[in-house]
Formats: sequence, structure tokens, C-alpha cells
Amino acid sequence: MNRTTLALICVGLLAAAGVALAAAPAADRSDPAAGEQPLPRWMTPEEQAQPGPFELDEITPPPDGPVTLYGEFEEKQGLLLRWPFYYSDMFASLVDEIQDVAIAFILVANESQEQSCINTLANYGVGLENVEFIYANTNAIWVRDYGPWFVQEGYDWAINDLIYYNSRPLDDYIPQFLSDYWDYGYYGPNIHHEGGNMMNDGHGTMMMSTRVFEANPSYDEEMVDEIYQDYFGQDESHIFERISLDGTGHIDLWAKIMNETTILVAEMQPDDVNYDLVESHAETMDDLPTYDGGTFDIVRCPMPPVAYQGGYPYYRSYINSVLINHKAIIPIYNLQWDDEAIAAYQEALGPDWEVVGIESNDIAPLGGAIHCVMIEIPYEITPPVTIQITPVADPIIIPFGGGSFQYDATLTNNLDTPVAGQVWTEAITPEGTVFGPILLTGVQMAPGQVIQPNTLSQYVPGGAPGGDYTFVAKVGLHPEFVVSMDEFEFYKQGIGGANGGALTLDDWTESGGDLPAAGAPPAEFALGEPYPNPFNPATSLTVTLPEDAELTVAVYNVSGREVATLADGRYSAGEHRLTLDGSKLASGVYFVRASVPGRLSETRKLMLVR
Repeated sequence: MNRTTLALICVGLLAAAGVALAAAPAADRSDPAAGEQPLPRWMTPEEQAQPGPFELDEITPPPDGPVTLYGEFEEKQGLLLRWPFYYSDMFASLVDEIQDVAIAFILVANESQEQSCINTLANYGVGLENVEFIYANTNAIWVRDYGPWFVQEGYDWAINDLIYYNSRPLDDYIPQFLSDYWDYGYYGPNIHHEGGNMMNDGHGTMMMSTRVFEANPSYDEEMVDEIYQDYFGQDESHIFERISLDGTGHIDLWAKIMNETTILVAEMQPDDVNYDLVESHAETMDDLPTYDGGTFDIVRCPMPPVAYQGGYPYYRSYINSVLINHKAIIPIYNLQWDDEAIAAYQEALGPDWEVVGIESNDIAPLGGAIHCVMIEIPYEITPPVTIQITPVADPIIIPFGGGSFQYDATLTNNLDTPVAGQVWTEAITPEGTVFGPILLTGVQMAPGQVIQPNTLSQYVPGGAPGGDYTFVAKVGLHPEFVVSMDEFEFYKQGIGGANGGALTLDDWTESGGDLPAAGAPPAEFALGEPYPNPFNPATSLTVTLPEDAELTVAVYNVSGREVATLADGRYSAGEHRLTLDGSKLASGVYFVRASVPGRLSETRKLMLVR
């Protein structure tokens, strides 16, 4: 795996430390927290002197299987931000723009804060057409830096929780709180890092600055790469030397990935101390590979001259923006470069995107602007097929000598295309081991079809140990690919019967229902229907060979270019299951072709939907 560290030495630390002493702008006196000074994006000297509790986050092992991290530019459900915000006019403008294309999720501590937020928005003529409030305590407005990072794990979301400033424990807890709030998976990588120092292309490439080494002085490049590969599914980690005169050290002050192939990079003033460094970074980014075999296109955006407050420097960055559902919300400063910045965004994003500017002069001295104060919330994932099982009678108590319980099962194809796969059931024993599959059958479903079998009956033998069991039904491809699952509990009173507690599948009989049985494998060469299809991020299919043969299975895009090879060599007679990992492919239509050279070939159409 080719990983690149572009620089390891941070410059301008004295200047950056100087920024940390800058006075915060006065709070907007119309805010309910008018007496409270907003915390800057970096740790204040007071926080550094008394950093508070340590290691608040739960540290966990990484996901067992692959995960997908989507790009910021991809479709999202909404944006998460926090109230109080201190700059009411800016906050109202942000919420107003967000509501046009997505949900504004707003963190508030209680009903009183919710009402003050509603009143403030009303004062600026902003309604609540697309607003949802979430009750949670916070310390600061920098939601991008402490907020959740969402990764797709199969057909579920999980939250990666980076360790934030120890002096802001309420902020640091937000990702873990939201994983419980939304019932998402939770992973805690052992790394101190802020979200504003991370940007990715949606295809396994992550970029950040050397701020990551400042926050984790005992880590080296290999350790950082491993964390982002294991927890975020990133194959490439590119680490750039941080710029000076910025107290955060974050990459989102000077560079932003706009889409799968384009990066917007700040063009510093020629006399700026960071001019040569950023020019070098832009040249390096221009040579970095993209998912489709090309290299990134670089679009330049102006960076105004360094500004000063209280004698300390800060940047008014146009780069610090958000992208949400074909709208770019960018900071502007009533400067001569505003129109040029808007034009740069339009060039990078194309005509299908709307670019709007929001005045951000008040917040800039705190070390950030629009990107720093919110983070994207993904859409809920609807599996292509869902399964539901419901016991006929509850609770279920199986006597010592064994007995049966009945349950109803419903299969639903949520797509407007046919699907094919398998359904199976398992029992999780009182010891926690998985026993099964008890039932294993194939299923084919028409577009939008709902299968509701007759009531099924499951027999539990007397030899099964006593205790609490979980009965599980799954749909997908047995055993490793699960699209949807459902479960319920039952209780076995104790061991009874002649087999002395031995568990065999023959003893666990299931009957009833009308799920179609899996057909016999074809006797001729055959390429099965991909499942799931449409898919994201992976799909599987089978190839059946009546005899040993040289087999080639390749995937092509609509232009006829080969993008993946699933099989190429000699395969034995029988059925072979192949899997396409589409995590590095763009959304769209693909074709998979299986062939025995000079003899047979078949093609299937695939659709990757992100």
C-alpha cells in the first residue's frame, strides 16, 4: 500500500502560539449567552494550563469488516450545528440556507435554549421548515472538530469518535452521545485529532496536516496510516506540513476536496509567509492519483492578506466552507476578493451547484468560519431487502423435553429491480455461540415484492441447554454477506431428552411457510444475477462451470473500460462466488462479463448507487 507523508516538520509554531493569545470577538448581545465569551477553535492558554480530565472517550477495536467513508460533497441528510452561536445574524443565515436543501440539526442544552434559538431565528425572518433540535450539552461551537464521523458498515452507520480537547469534555462526548441517540455503531480510535484537519475523496484517500503529529507526539506516519485504514477504510493517507500564522494547523483553512477529482487550494498573497509552502502543496496535490486512474485537478481560490486582532494574525479563509446537496455555503468578508472566490467555487463544482456567500468577519479571528461549525449527517440507509420476524406468542418458553414456537416472517424487496439471494435462521445459545444455519433457502423477488409466508414453526429439541436464546433471521448471501436481519428472544427451561445436551441441526426442524426453495445448480455454464443490485459498496455473484475451465470475469464501465477483474485463471467445475468491491468506483452503471475463452460468455448489468 503506497502511503505518502509530504512533510513532517511544522513551521511557525511561535506565530501559531501567538494566535492562541488573540482576544475573542465580543459576543452578540442579542444572544442568550451574551455574558459568555466564545471559545476559540484552539485551546486557550488557560485550557492548556488546566487541561481537565483525560481519555474521556471509549477506545475500541476497529470494525471487523470493511467500512466506507463518503466524501463531504456527496448527498447528505443534513448538517449538525450548535446553539448558542454568539453571531446571531450569521447563524440565522446558515440555518436559512441549509433548510433549502437539507435538515438543520441543532444541538441545544434544554428547552430554554431551544426557545431562544427559535426566537432568534424568528427575529431574522427564518422559519423552522427543516429544523430538528437535539438536546445535548456542549462547550463550544466547533462541531466539525469534535463532532461525529460517519462510516458505512454493511447496511448500517457507525460513528468514529476522535479524541477531542480534554478541557472540553461536553464536546468530546457528543459523538458517543449521538451513537446512542441514533442507535448507530460506535468505534473509538485511539487518536487525538480534530475533524477540521481531515478531508477525503470518498474513495479511500485521506488528506490532513502535520497537526496530527502535534496532537499525537508519540505517533509516526505508519501508526496514523493504520488508524485511518482500520477505522475509516482509507487506503492512502497524505500528510502535509501545516501552515504558520494559524492557531489550529488544520488543512481546511487552505485546501478542500470539492469532488472525486478536484481540490480547491488557497492562493496566498505573494508576500505571505506561507506562499511558497502552499504553492508546493498545490503542486504535490496536482500529482496525486484519483480513483479513476487520473490525477487531481487543482483550482485556486484567493486568500486575503493576513488580518490582525489585538496585535495577533489570523486568516479570513474562503476555503472554510460546507458543501451540501449541490449548494456551496462559503464565507465572504466584504473584500475585493469575494467575487473571485465565488467564481473559483463555481469553476470547481460546475454549473449544477449553487454558490452562496455568508459574511463571516466576526467569527474569523477565532480560527475558523463556516466549515468548522457544522458537520454532515448522512441519510438513513434502506437495505435493498428487509426481513422481519415476529413470534406468534410472547413470551416463548420451551419445556425441558423440547417443543416448538411459531413465528411470522415478512420479506420485502425495497427496490424497483429484481433481487435474488438467501434466507437463513440461526440460534444464539445461552453461552453466546451461534448455532446454525437452521434454515437455509434461496429466494428470488420481483421489484417491490413482499413475501409473507404462512406461519413458520421452529422445533427446539429437549437436548438443547436451558437458558435464554436469541432466534435470528437473516437475508443476504450466507454466511458472510448480511443485508438485513431481525431477531427475538425465547427461553428453554433446561436439558431434557435422550441426547444429553448434544445439539445437532437435524434435531432443530423447521416447517411451514412458502419461501421458495433454492433450485438445483444449472448443469451448464451460467452467470448468476448479482446480489444486491443496485449495490453499495459491494455485490456478489456466482459463476457455475460444468467442467474445469479457464475463466475470466471482468467489470466494465459504460465507456467499455475495464475497471475490475474478479476472476482470471483456471477454475474447477462447480459454483464459484465472486465479490465486487465498489468502494473506489464512481456511482453509475457497470457491466460484468464472465467468459470461457473461445466458447461461452454472459453479461450482467450492475448499478452502483451512493
